[in-house]
Amino acid sequence: MEFNFKNDEEILQAVAYTAGFLNSLFPLDCLAAVSDGQKFLMVYPGEEFDPGIKSGDPVSADGVVPEVMRTGAIKSKELSEEAYGIPLKTTTVPIKNGRGKVIGTLDIAFDLSTQNQLMKIAEQVAAAAQQVSGSCQEVSGTMEMMKKSQAGLQESSVQAQEYLEKTDEILALIEKVASQTNLLGINASIEAARSGEKGRGFAVVASGIQDLADKTSASAGEVSEIMKEIENHYREIGEQVTANEKMAGEIHQALQEIAENMQENSEVAENLLTIARIL
Repeated sequence: MEFNFKNDEEILQAVAYTAGFLNSLFPLDCLAAVSDGQKFLMVYPGEEFDPGIKSGDPVSADGVVPEVMRTGAIKSKELSEEAYGIPLKTTTVPIKNGRGKVIGTLDIAFDLSTQNQLMKIAEQVAAAAQQVSGSCQEVSGTMEMMKKSQAGLQESSVQAQEYLEKTDEILALIEKVASQTNLLGINASIEAARSGEKGRGFAVVASGIQDLADKTSASAGEVSEIMKEIENHYREIGEQVTANEKMAGEIHQALQEIAENMQENSEVAENLLTIARIL
């Protein structure tokens, strides 16, 4: 579509009129100004940003406008808060007539305060997500080590129960020996009684044998009860270890999911940061 302008002045007036709508088109507060290279024909300050430039004010000889008028190239730069109190991004576009001659400039200055805040928030979110993700990985690694330790404890508990079972066998053998010793003592007492006076000394020995057999049998019984208690405790430890191992596995899985979610949040924050830079 071609526009039939009578002269360069009409082109500049058309651009000056259109520039008045730019502030409402962009999400960031901006200033728009049109110049003929020598003076500003129209200036539309932003809602918050107003450097005090008025229509008719001369263009600074040290500014960007003379360079764009000379080169015909778009010029963009960012200004810190020190210049105008707020961070800005300025873009100066050459205005050309139908013959390609530069006849003026369109200057747009964006307030980057919101963008900088958005970038800072995005960076904080990304950093927090990375930190949480790293912490989850560390805790997950610790849980994995604990899980292995629990497995070793479970194995030790099983071995202890096996040793206890072997101890039961030894106690049964002691009980058998005590029973046989007691029987031997009874027989010895009978024989001593038959021997009369000659068997008194032997009777004392037989009585001692019976007494030893009784004490051995009683001690073996007590040890057996103690070993049963120890076996019960080991069994409870084994059950608790199994429960803890299962819990550790669930926590490990949960931490993995949290780490994955935080990684996704980190990627979202990175995307947000990219968008903020584009804005």
